[in-house]
Amino acid sequence: MSNKKHALDNLERIHEHLDSRASYILRILINAGLPCREYADTKYLENLADSIHNLWHHLCQLDTGNLQCWDMNVLELASIYGEAMGARTFYDDIKPSPDDRLRDALGEMIRHFETFLASDQSEFSTALTKRIIEDAKDAHTGGARTEAQQWPTTGSEESFRKLSSEEMLEAGFTLDSCTYKEFSAYRDKCDEEEAADYQRTNDAMDKLSDDLNPVKPEGGE
Repeated sequence: MSNKKHALDNLERIHEHLDSRASYILRILINAGLPCREYADTKYLENLADSIHNLWHHLCQLDTGNLQCWDMNVLELASIYGEAMGARTFYDDIKPSPDDRLRDALGEMIRHFETFLASDQSEFSTALTKRIIEDAKDAHTGGARTEAQQWPTTGSEESFRKLSSEEMLEAGFTLDSCTYKEFSAYRDKCDEEEAADYQRTNDAMDKLSDDLNPVKPEGGE
């Protein structure tokens, strides 16, 4: 028998007179895989159900900005209350989320990159390296830039990428003022154009060779 099924059976067997609203909320929690101590006394379970409902009801009253302030681990929320009372906290039990681990790794990469740039071994310009660091820190802290800020030369990625490398320069693109996104797009465009030029040269050489060495028809002299 699964843990969920066992818990649901206990809830029905031990608390057949449990308030219907509390029973409904507890079933939601159990089906979500949350341990509810379904073998505890009825008052305990009703209080647990009330706390879940009241928290949900409170969050429904908040606007988007204030709601974001409540975006935290439930153990952290309980610890804020416990710490204020001088009671139990759960900080040591909080495991970092995948997003937290990724954010920590990015922060470490930023620190190593800053050290590398300070060693003067980078081939990037000072202005560009500064912008790379700024973009990385924006991603690290969640302060995302607008598209116009990320693509200052033309105001958007689409309008910038459709230009040739020469047109990018004519539009005002420079290594000292570009963002890293623009730098990457410019480099990709140069690589594309170089490959296209190489192919055109090969095609021209093949045509010249064919002109100089025409294939004689069968039976001809």
